[in-house]
Amino acid sequence: MADAVAKVARRVNDTVEEGKDSLDLSNCKLMNFPDGVFKVLKSVAESIHVVMLADNLDLHCNVLTKLPDAVADVEHLKNIDLANNSFSIPVERLSAMPALKWINV
Repeated sequence: MADAVAKVARRVNDTVEEGKDSLDLSNCKLMNFPDGVFKVLKSVAESIHVVMLADNLDLHCNVLTKLPDAVADVEHLKNIDLANNSFSIPVERLSAMPALKWINV
């Protein structure tokens, strides 16, 4: 489990430091989505240095059962890949995201 947490932390850190437009958390063995990731995305997206940090969020091939309520707070997210997980998607949360154009389930 420590390896999975470290992998997520490295990927989030790399995304922030390198100013990437995608956050790839695929194959991280996530059982729950780390709420802190959405907080980081939201705070960085509001900064002057990186306005569009995570246009794309790749969460495929994990073991997620639900998305956190904070998903609706990431207003700039355009694409989200949720394929090969173990949950039913709360559509109302995803439909509340104004920039979201593509969802892979």
